[in-house]
Amino acid sequence: MHDLDALAKEMVAKSFSDERLTKRFETIVRAVGRDPTASFPSVFTSAQLEGAYRFFSNPLVTLRQLLQPHLDATATRAAEHRCVRVVHDQTEFSYGGDPGPTRTRQSCLSRIQRALLARRDGEC
Repeated sequence: MHDLDALAKEMVAKSFSDERLTKRFETIVRAVGRDPTASFPSVFTSAQLEGAYRFFSNPLVTLRQLLQPHLDATATRAAEHRCVRVVHDQTEFSYGGDPGPTRTRQSCLSRIQRALLARRDGEC
């Protein structure tokens, strides 16, 4: 649970000036963090699920705003090391229903930060 507390603190830090959005985001991070592979309907109560959908459709909520505190903390941690490797994956998704083509999507972070290798003094 300690890691979930640290993740929630890091993700939510300085995210929104509106305290209600910050609190909703923390609820979402904690619920999803307890079981990252589960669907939203299975990790939220019906009231929380409605709140999560309202949160994500709010024009004040942007991907950059959601990820910036985590990206900043990651950059701070990376700066403490001489060499940092950033490993990305491409995950295939198969969408249900009509058996159409499998789509490949890069992870959200790889679109935001494309660095494959960060170097400080010398070789890794």
